[in-house]
Amino acid sequence: MSHMIQNKKVELSKVQRFDITKIEFLDKLGEGAFGKVKLGRRLKQELDYSTDEESTEDDRSGGANSNKSSPLVSRKESGQDKLTPQRKQSQGQEVQFFAIKILSKSALIKAKQVDHVFNEMTLQQQLRHPFIVNMEGIQQDSRSLYIMMEYVEGGELFKLVQKFGRLDSGLAKFYSAQIILCFEYLHSKQLIYRDLKPENVLIHQSGYLKLSDFGFIKYLKPGERTYTLCGTPEYLAPEIILNKGHGKAVDWYCLGIFIYEMLVGRCPFMHEDPYEIFKMIISQKIRFPRNFDSGAKSIIRHLTDHDLSKRYGNLRHGSEDIKNHRFYSDVNFYNIITMAVRPSYVPQENSQKKRMLVKQPGQYYKMLEENLDDINSPPVTGKDDPFKEWF
Repeated sequence: MSHMIQNKKVELSKVQRFDITKIEFLDKLGEGAFGKVKLGRRLKQELDYSTDEESTEDDRSGGANSNKSSPLVSRKESGQDKLTPQRKQSQGQEVQFFAIKILSKSALIKAKQVDHVFNEMTLQQQLRHPFIVNMEGIQQDSRSLYIMMEYVEGGELFKLVQKFGRLDSGLAKFYSAQIILCFEYLHSKQLIYRDLKPENVLIHQSGYLKLSDFGFIKYLKPGERTYTLCGTPEYLAPEIILNKGHGKAVDWYCLGIFIYEMLVGRCPFMHEDPYEIFKMIISQKIRFPRNFDSGAKSIIRHLTDHDLSKRYGNLRHGSEDIKNHRFYSDVNFYNIITMAVRPSYVPQENSQKKRMLVKQPGQYYKMLEENLDDINSPPVTGKDDPFKEWF
């Protein structure tokens, strides 16, 4: 047991510990089965993090939140959670914003999700990519785990699709090209994502994307397959539904559905009953609207092919088959990864949030209690707390 604990400490050793008392919790950004995500802010100059020995007080109230209560996530239930930090009163000083997941320890233990959360944290802390949300820090008290994430102000891509009804071909190419580059990066590390959907894709202030929510990420050895039924029903690949074992190819299937939803404004297979969706995915072909772009239709069909020996992304040349498809003939992937392309859509900047006055010093404990007292999370102490040995 001590060896396992030591390994967990090593795996999380590179993640900085932030001082929760220097964070002001603001708006709720999302809510899930295990807690909430809140917006937090902190003075930009307050970059000091607590060390391993400097933990927050155990008796501080906390909360829990994750948008993963079940391996299958309803689109109606999904949401983003975010938080931010601040400190000393100082007029005109810039503050830094974060999205902070507040996860209930007791809820995670009861749902047997302790190892799942540890896996998500350890894998995500290794990721550094321009189109992936960064994990900025972690902390805990007797009630909660706090995971500080990069705050992406532009919100979910899902809301943009809802706003416009559907996206034009140029924007769909621009966004899907970034997802291709994300998947290339993850797959190079033997990681599969398994939960692509517009709700999990955030729009950065620059107009580029940030992939978020790594609750279903999994490490697979070369050639290895996994059998867990997880993901969003509308995006599940046939091999997941049929329990045939799946690998990296499921991400490319999701990309095909993702492109379809951006261009059409909805998924190809929809029903209130998830099992009816499963039946449609397995037995029906994707239908396209009239006058649908032929290049888009072709790439979607190649990406969603039920035959893994024919599915693009899973062939000999990997993602190059996708990037060289005629749908992306006018896309320069090098200019995308270097962010040299000017986005046709850039979210409006919230200038009010850029510069905000900080509360009086010493109010942080009170603010923490006031903002989190709605989360009914009993404290977990002593031997009953498996998280305490993580960091």
